[in-house]
Amino acid sequence: TLTVDLRAAIVAARAGFLPDECLDDAYARLRKRKLEFLPNHLRAAVAKGDFASAAAFWLRGVALDISLELNGSDWKDGEFEKVSRGKALETCAMVVPGQFTPERFGGPFGTPTWRQNPYYILRRKVMPPGMSVAGLASPAGAGAEGGA
Repeated sequence: TLTVDLRAAIVAARAGFLPDECLDDAYARLRKRKLEFLPNHLRAAVAKGDFASAAAFWLRGVALDISLELNGSDWKDGEFEKVSRGKALETCAMVVPGQFTPERFGGPFGTPTWRQNPYYILRRKVMPPGMSVAGLASPAGAGAEGGA
């Protein structure tokens, strides 16, 4: 698919240390591709009553500035409650505040360091039977709060 091809091209370009400005068009096309289906996914999740997924789609749209796009009308007023039948975002998802800093973001998208980033590991609150987190460890010096 186009999305897979774009990601592969970006990964290869990053691994080859191409300058950022050479990737602007690829990143813009990848962003547009991600935004094509987001409104439909958001509405379908709300229609099914799957508000956790709806919150995830909402937050992805916010992160990708979908409100600036023609298909971003659900995001224009900035209120999740208006598209989620009155459900507050905080009741549907846990939002962990923070930001990616150069020291902790793992490197450019798609590079080996980005894929192996020890920070921002998200885990289930209760692990399903037979599943473990063996092998997942906090980075040295990060303490108990190393993962999200």
